[in-house]
Amino acid sequence: MADLFHVIDDAHVILRSKGVFRQVKLYRRGVILFAGWGTGFVRLLPSGGTSHPNVSWEDIDGVSVRTQNLSVVLSGPKLVAAE
Repeated sequence: MADLFHVIDDAHVILRSKGVFRQVKLYRRGVILFAGWGTGFVRLLPSGGTSHPNVSWEDIDGVSVRTQNLSVVLSGPKLVAAE
């Protein structure tokens, strides 16, 4: 069975879509970071983009994120982006 989405307590991300900013909860599925979007989720990409072509992310609060490659990994109590 695949991992489910798990909320990261006290962590938020600011998303931007068509000039509108929204602060939403941050989630993880396995080692990948996601943000709540509508009734679903968008994957956060290290480039500042997401899996939705019209949504990007501005900032993350509540976790330490290091942007490196194209995937996100969980490293101990901190989340880091890695290739």
